Amino acid sequence: MKRILPIAFFLFGLLFGIGYHPSSGEEVFPPEREYHFRHHSGTEDYNFFGPSTWAVRFDFRSKYSSVSEVYFTTRGARLYFPSIGNDAMIQLYSDNAGEPGTLIEFATITVDDHIIDHHFNTQYSAEAAWLFVDYQTNILNKFVAASAGGGSHSYYMQEYGDIQTLTNFEQNGFAAELLFGLLGDYVFPQDGLELEQISFAGDILPGNPVYPVLKVYNHSQQMAYDTKLNLIFSRPGETGYENLEFSVPQNLFGQTQHDIELTSATFLLPSEPTQLRIEAKISSSLVENDTLLVNNKKTVNLNVYQDEYPIYLVENFVRSQDANTIRYYQESILSEKMHPIEYYPLLTDEPGNIPSQQRFNDYRFNSLPRTMIVGEKLITGLNTAYSQNFQNATNGLSKYRSFISRSTLNLVDSESAARKEVTIRFDNDNTQLFDTQAANPVLNSKLHVGLFNLSREDDGNYYILSRWIARADTINHKILKGQSAGKSYSFSTVGLDDGYSSDYRIYYWLQQGGTGKIHHVGYKDFSMESEGPEHEEETPQVAIEIYPNPGYGQQDFNCKLNGEGGRVTVYNLRGQKIFEEKQRSSTLELSSRIFPSSGIYFIRYEEDGGRYDIKKLSIIK
Repeated sequence: MKRILPIAFFLFGLLFGIGYHPSSGEEVFPPEREYHFRHHSGTEDYNFFGPSTWAVRFDFRSKYSSVSEVYFTTRGARLYFPSIGNDAMIQLYSDNAGEPGTLIEFATITVDDHIIDHHFNTQYSAEAAWLFVDYQTNILNKFVAASAGGGSHSYYMQEYGDIQTLTNFEQNGFAAELLFGLLGDYVFPQDGLELEQISFAGDILPGNPVYPVLKVYNHSQQMAYDTKLNLIFSRPGETGYENLEFSVPQNLFGQTQHDIELTSATFLLPSEPTQLRIEAKISSSLVENDTLLVNNKKTVNLNVYQDEYPIYLVENFVRSQDANTIRYYQESILSEKMHPIEYYPLLTDEPGNIPSQQRFNDYRFNSLPRTMIVGEKLITGLNTAYSQNFQNATNGLSKYRSFISRSTLNLVDSESAARKEVTIRFDNDNTQLFDTQAANPVLNSKLHVGLFNLSREDDGNYYILSRWIARADTINHKILKGQSAGKSYSFSTVGLDDGYSSDYRIYYWLQQGGTGKIHHVGYKDFSMESEGPEHEEETPQVAIEIYPNPGYGQQDFNCKLNGEGGRVTVYNLRGQKIFEEKQRSSTLELSSRIFPSSGIYFIRYEEDGGRYDIKKLSIIK
């Protein structure tokens, strides 16, 4: 079997004969008794058409890579088809070093329902297997469905004359897995329970009561009647500070998946905002000498934050032809704190631009329109259910909390012509965070700073991405409790008065991994028609002037303060406070000894009344 090399992915066109449509995005698989192994998410996100042969490689060992001997006994297949009609042929193959091997079984099935369960005549046990489905698709009404995901396990057959090539979804730009799965059960050295998933129900706020919600699969044929759940809690600076054990009141039938809400296992979250690491383990006398620890343990991170979001970001990826419809559906649902922004990834659209296409590609989208709320609630496609889907996705936003207490953006004219300078600062006043690379949310987040043009329409004002000031930038400071972090940028204003209007807004947000949950959003308005940037209400009218700037060698610095007393604070580029002094006069001298090395520093002057100003100082030693 050969694979073609990755090629450029062109939006909304055919890629070597494969096409797609957005679909409902709804869950399509009901709970099942048999163990259902699949790589998809159980939602219908894309409807693909074009090829007639589709395949999925099932890597059973991937779930338990640390276990030396793991097999899956396949007894059947479960498939989802968006369109009813026609026949499909399914074929089960062995795996030969990552490629299809020997044909195990095949059958022709009638697609008379959306969900098809087919049970094989024989059982096949292996560490990996291939499922092929021959099903004729077309652009009218016959599709094969896939869900959001990596795409590394799903394939389609491409024909080049007499040559057939199995082509990988991921390698060709499709971040989706086919909605095909295998039915059966794992075969371990010992039977036992599997803790598939654990979460916690309740308002995740300091001091609130919550309880565990489990998804457990009993791989044994015997019933487990004395299952226990053990939880070990750790937080920054305190490993294993609390150990709780709860009994699971219900009996767990064999070879069955169980959804369990342990309302009787309620416990209180810490009274102070903090990150938590929770090690969860289930046990039972079903297997007295259970050595398969990886099978019944999960470690989860629980963020117990308290700071409210200043605004919620609603990112709309649209075409010009759909923009007004999306706006109409959202208008009656948007609250004051929900801020919709628009991207036009298709370059053939009049507002289309490369920055919008970059954001579209960052999310690994491959169809329009899309709406992403706070970086983790996705609405795919545009249909009559859009309004209800949007309403459902926005429910609960008021419960979102962050470790960022506040942020500020200072916008000033640069000394260079036709440029502006942006200084952004984030503060964490309350939350204890882990300081490791793997757990600290700041080190695993990216900062986006976008310049959005105001478009005044008959039905309202809208902000459309014009350019990036910073895209997926890193913050190399952990922002532990009581700390801050700052970033500074400069951007050209050339051409900004050629947009929809001369009014702009800078949105900036800190986002997990760059495309995950958004932790914090802020913004600032300005106009090219005014002499300077428009100020928000909290923007300072006090000022601090520093001379010389930049500073060379061992020079001291004179600060002129236009205010009535206050506090002067010096931060380095990582947001660490290196100097602070209460000031009553209008002048202040800063010694060069304050600044340990060459670099960029920020001088903040905050008047007693709360108004402030920030200036950037360059040091060259």
